[in-house]
Amino acid sequence: MAALEIAKTDFLEVVVDLAAREMVLEVVLEMVAVTTGMAVVVDLEMVEEAALEMFVDRMDKAYVVSPYEVQQFRNSKEITIQGNAPNPIQNFTEASFPDYVMAEIRNQGYEAPTAIQAQGWPIAMSGQDMVGIAQTGSGKTLAYALPAIVHINNQPQISRGEGPIALILAPTRELAQQIQQVANDFGSSSYVRNTCIFGGAPKGPQARDLERGVEICIATPGRLIDFLEKGTTNLERCTYLVLDEADRMLDMGFEPQIRKILGQIRPDRQTLMWSATWPKEVRKLAADFMNAPIQINVGSLNLLSNLLQEIGNNGEPGAKVIIFVETKKKVEGITKSIRRFGWPAVCMHGDKSQQERDYVLREFRNGKASILVATDVAARGLDVEGIKYVVNYDYPNSSEDYIHRIGRTGRSDTTGTSYAFFTPSNFKQARDLVSVLKEANQVVNPKLNEIASRTSSYGGSKGGRWGYGGGFKGRENSGPKSHTRFGSSNGFKSNGYSNKEKAHQIIQNMSYGKQNSSGNSFRGREGGYSNGGSRNGFGGQRGGGSGFKGGSSGGFRSGGGGYKSGGGPGYKSGGGPGGGRFGGRGNQGNTQGGRLYKPQWSNKNLRPFKKDFYVPHPAVANRSPYEVDQYRKSKEITVDGHAPNPIQNFDEACFPDYVMQEIRNQGYDTPTAIQAQGWPIAMSGQDLVGIAQTGSGKTLAYILPGIVHINNQPQISRGEGPIALVLAPTRELAQQIQQVATDFGSSSYVRNTCIFGGAPKGPQARDLERGVEIVIATPGRLIDFLERGTTNLERCTYLVLDEADRMLDMGFEPQIRKIIEQIRPDRQTLMWSATWPKEVRKLASDFLRDFVQINIGSLQLSANHNILQIVDVCQEHEKEIKLNQLLQEIGNNVEAITRMIRRYGWPAVCMHGDKSQQERDYVLGEFRNGKSAILVATDVAARGLDVEGIKYVINYDYPNSSEDYIHRIGRTARSDTTGTSYAFFTPSNFRQARDLISVLTEANQVINPKLSEMANRSGGFGGKGYSRWGNNSRGGGFRGAGRENNGPRQNSRFSGGSNRQSNGYGNRTNLFVINLPELENPTSAIAMCFRIC
Repeated sequence: MAALEIAKTDFLEVVVDLAAREMVLEVVLEMVAVTTGMAVVVDLEMVEEAALEMFVDRMDKAYVVSPYEVQQFRNSKEITIQGNAPNPIQNFTEASFPDYVMAEIRNQGYEAPTAIQAQGWPIAMSGQDMVGIAQTGSGKTLAYALPAIVHINNQPQISRGEGPIALILAPTRELAQQIQQVANDFGSSSYVRNTCIFGGAPKGPQARDLERGVEICIATPGRLIDFLEKGTTNLERCTYLVLDEADRMLDMGFEPQIRKILGQIRPDRQTLMWSATWPKEVRKLAADFMNAPIQINVGSLNLLSNLLQEIGNNGEPGAKVIIFVETKKKVEGITKSIRRFGWPAVCMHGDKSQQERDYVLREFRNGKASILVATDVAARGLDVEGIKYVVNYDYPNSSEDYIHRIGRTGRSDTTGTSYAFFTPSNFKQARDLVSVLKEANQVVNPKLNEIASRTSSYGGSKGGRWGYGGGFKGRENSGPKSHTRFGSSNGFKSNGYSNKEKAHQIIQNMSYGKQNSSGNSFRGREGGYSNGGSRNGFGGQRGGGSGFKGGSSGGFRSGGGGYKSGGGPGYKSGGGPGGGRFGGRGNQGNTQGGRLYKPQWSNKNLRPFKKDFYVPHPAVANRSPYEVDQYRKSKEITVDGHAPNPIQNFDEACFPDYVMQEIRNQGYDTPTAIQAQGWPIAMSGQDLVGIAQTGSGKTLAYILPGIVHINNQPQISRGEGPIALVLAPTRELAQQIQQVATDFGSSSYVRNTCIFGGAPKGPQARDLERGVEIVIATPGRLIDFLERGTTNLERCTYLVLDEADRMLDMGFEPQIRKIIEQIRPDRQTLMWSATWPKEVRKLASDFLRDFVQINIGSLQLSANHNILQIVDVCQEHEKEIKLNQLLQEIGNNVEAITRMIRRYGWPAVCMHGDKSQQERDYVLGEFRNGKSAILVATDVAARGLDVEGIKYVINYDYPNSSEDYIHRIGRTARSDTTGTSYAFFTPSNFRQARDLISVLTEANQVINPKLSEMANRSGGFGGKGYSRWGNNSRGGGFRGAGRENNGPRQNSRFSGGSNRQSNGYGNRTNLFVINLPELENPTSAIAMCFRIC
């Protein structure tokens, strides 16, 4: 055999075996990149294959790179360049990185640079500004991180107090943390320090990192602006700036912050901008802040989608699925639905705290939960191995977002499958989507083509990737075997997602609007999808219930008018500037509190105080995130913010001995949910918002930390104001709070007083003047004492707003704001509410700092499942007879009903807004001790009334809203006991019929057919207003949350006959409350009985 010969003339002569396979010849011709002006001559003589391989290897190392070769390489990698860029590298050795970088590249196991790295490294290492346009998953993080490390190691060392040398801005916390991981991996060997700055996490550790000095700062714009404004750090040393996912940051509204930040950095810096798209906003930012940047485009000049290859009908066990949903609310609903079908799912959206996000991503990464339901917060920057399926349950607003979503799968040369539900409401995106599919060699559903053809005038509203008008332009870079699947019916593929081991089940089909389903489909307004074609589907629920009634312009629920008034200041009065709900002062414009002026706290020498007393019990501190999450789920606790782990028994609370002794004396067994999570937060000195129903134990949740707080302060002297202030909406609630404060404060000599209207001012004033540690007050009376100078709030460091939503409903907001202005701004504030409307949110945002929010129970206001609810739909004239049958009597007002009940021989007392405080105290005393087993009351007794042994609640007059109804019946079934609620429902209440059915259905109660009939006739009528979380409801009706409580012991009763129970109403434990409409509404959940007449 002839030897291999290479002529060193002006041509290359390659001698190859004539019989050599065509493939080998092609390898030779491909690998021998011939320099311009030289020719390849193939002489047909024998040569051994080993010699051929040696030749190829020698040629690969020896040849000189020509412009032609460079262009061929760029073409093969789909790289286009604008500007004078160095040649790309083709392997890591050619990058000429220092040894410490090369060692780490080898340690990490990288084999070859990606396209963006091959072209980006030479540009970045040469100090030029650069714009990189590439998909997510292209390796861009390493493309800027390695040059940054080299850049840093050629600068003087950072000293304490100096800002970073390299700054990397990213849009989301998740992406920032992934960048930090790369910086850690490659920077540790050369001692390049970094920190990650983002919102949703405590500022303290981040601030300490910045103050000590780090070489690299990875940050989201908002949190970095905070630290720059406070002077925690500066950017004077910054010479290397990276804007990662710049288009996404602008989409999220960060442009003002980015421009502010860039204004703080020296103009001769090096700037690298990375983006998946190139709209005019990003182009404008680059033009304003970059110096003659070189632009690299990787991929087609059109926005790309990753080819999503079909994996197979049965999928792979353990493969991961991401389901993208439009709204945070729908995320929670769909996740619950998926779990009900037995699939392990977790969810993530913008309202999740950083701790919750970390936990969710950890569960998803390690495969404990193979399904992630998310809003677009997870679409960019999320890099999780093993994602095989992406489901667009809600199609996004643009094809650009669609591309980014499906880019979570098919990463690093793996394959994946994308599914999208596309409905007629998405018609504006049809043409763009067709372009994406065609560009990727996908089969286009004929129905999608039909929608696109009907909307020919529509296109992508944001323009193409390069900003050249509407519509989507795309390209795909792989073979026909990859395709996005669209079906013709809504639902899961029957042979895909069929058992629990296949949690990654193929979600194949697309719904075009509402589809008829033959099974138990959890259907959203856009169809949803189902298991096995059309059974057991799940999707977003239609958002159609009512929430809570806000204040009306006058009359009963007016914040500006008294009872039965259209805007007057008092009971049955009119013409004033605004009255309270019970005929009290309420909001009288600028009159009450007008003489109070906000102190200039910055000019005062405030006494320092301590508010963090929490030392976690070892058992609490050592619980894993999984154990904490399971406990919270079991107690229906959700947390927003950085909260300590909850406790699970009183010993873990680490209260002082004097508190623990009183807990034992009172006979408490275990903490309630609000106490278990609330105590660690309150004891650690954080501000807190607690959203929980009445009867949840919240009074003790703030009183015990308040007592500990007080006992760590100097003693109160005569004339000084209180240390702790508790504001409550009603006298009754204030007195109950006082009882708890007395029970637990007496052993440590913590004094208190209760300040409310309707009682003589003299005794209250004397208590304030002598000095007390705790003041429990209604806002109106406290304002009186503050204006008179009877007391002050300069010593107050612990503020509680109990039933804040109710205080605002009653028109107390001006007084509350005046009061809070009188309290030092570094106080600790705890706000408690049964609902979370926008007014309460506004108050919290104005006066609480970095607060933690706890939600206990359902995400909707719902009825306590321990109460049997009986709806009696009846005629108005039948109510008196029916009341007698239930051992209550009829009348048109409290006094008349009480007299009629007494005539039947039942011991009854009554309470309403015109009762003096002395009369109220007497009535409640008689009712509590059982001398009178029946209390007839207006809604003045509905909130804050906590009397043991109430077994029955009767709504003689059905209230104006389901919220009020739920609060009324909440007087029974407290502290895990059971109770029965009766309601008379007449045709005049027809507007509440649909809401009431929702309440009953949610609580697993039997629905009276007459009530259903009335609801059907009422059509679209229903309660309006806000849901528990302050979102506007769509349409009428009360929305339940779907929480189950299987209680076979609960029975529903319907009309006819006497309903006296065998145990009699004379028993002292069988207490009745008859509610007549006034202006209150409790929050508690109940199992219900109803009578229709």
